[in-house]
Amino acid sequence: MATNAVKGAETTSHEIMRGVDLSGKFAVITGGSGGLGYETARALLAAGADVFIGARTPAKLAEAAKALRESFPERIIASIPLDLAELPSVDTFADAVLAIDRPIDLLIANAGIMACPLERNSAGLEMQLATNYVGHAALVSRLAPALRRAGMARVIAVTSSGHHFSDIRFEDPNFETSEYDKWIAYGQSKTASSLLARKVHGAMSADGVTGLAVHPGFIQTDLMRHLSREDYLAMKDRTDIELPTSRTYKTVEQGAATTLFAATAPELAGQFAYLEDCGVAPPATRRDTLNGVMPWALDEQSAEKLWNQMELLSKRTMPLG
Repeated sequence: MATNAVKGAETTSHEIMRGVDLSGKFAVITGGSGGLGYETARALLAAGADVFIGARTPAKLAEAAKALRESFPERIIASIPLDLAELPSVDTFADAVLAIDRPIDLLIANAGIMACPLERNSAGLEMQLATNYVGHAALVSRLAPALRRAGMARVIAVTSSGHHFSDIRFEDPNFETSEYDKWIAYGQSKTASSLLARKVHGAMSADGVTGLAVHPGFIQTDLMRHLSREDYLAMKDRTDIELPTSRTYKTVEQGAATTLFAATAPELAGQFAYLEDCGVAPPATRRDTLNGVMPWALDEQSAEKLWNQMELLSKRTMPLG
């Protein structure tokens, strides 16, 4: 695999994938029915990979899979609905992926929800944490044997600069004893996404599995469906930047570029990293910026503690060994 693009915030998926050959590779992508997930699937298929996509809404997923099959009739394209907030749905999805009986070269934990009103899943977990982290953690656990079979696999967790809003609230991750704040909950879940990649890398790198966290940038996708202008103003109050405008948002092709860089860049093999703008993000030391990575999103001990805590709260053992 090789990438030829001059990399930065304006780099597109087409530029990143120029010259990349993924023939014979198998990728699993959550949230593949639209936005970044769909563009990621499209770009991987164009490079020769086969893909298995999941998404929560069956009709949208079927429409996306149909469009991809029409564009890439020579590729294997599989799909099944996936509700990451509910572990039985994760198991059904994992069973379908494993039934194909192929090594998994790329697992892209792309799906997520953002700043939604307080909800809990059937196990009582706060919905953003359940969807953005716990469901993906359970999926990685189920697919771990197939990832190891690939020899040089990558698990890519799509996180966000929103992780600046909160470290993991180990004392009350589900807002059971404190007032719910959807931005704090979102920030916690995106810190958790980065720690997912950290945990996977620590547990599986000796077997050739690289864990990477990706911040795609500001993109207008369905992820923002819950946001009002007041929400944007509340987000601005937590940062030192102007709100994104039509001129500062990335396109979907630009947003997917960092995920595709994580999936294909040879120099990333074997190293954990938090990526933004198609490169390793610089460290951040304050919460009032939306660039760079806070140290709590990289912490190996926090990654282990969170994994263990979520196993207890979800009543689910999630082995990676």
